[in-house]
Amino acid sequence: MLGRRRQCVECPKCHIRYVLASRCFDNGARIMPLIQGSYEAYVLYCVCGRPPASTHWLSSELKTYIVSKDAFVRGYGLPGEIRLLTSTHAKA
Repeated sequence: MLGRRRQCVECPKCHIRYVLASRCFDNGARIMPLIQGSYEAYVLYCVCGRPPASTHWLSSELKTYIVSKDAFVRGYGLPGEIRLLTSTHAKA
């Protein structure tokens, strides 16, 4: 799978993966720094819940993914479009 390497966060409820470089998404989700101006912790507001589900991440917990072109353009996608970077990918 060819794609871009990006840090992403995954909603634990619906498993949609969001590209961290994007902050607002056309499906209504948002990623925000937990503290304004800091990039040490983030909160994802996913639209899968009512009210929107929120999940927190520390920057040290972020993982790198291979993001397909379509998912990169949208800023999010399902696990089939945004795959966790493995040691096999790292050598490619």
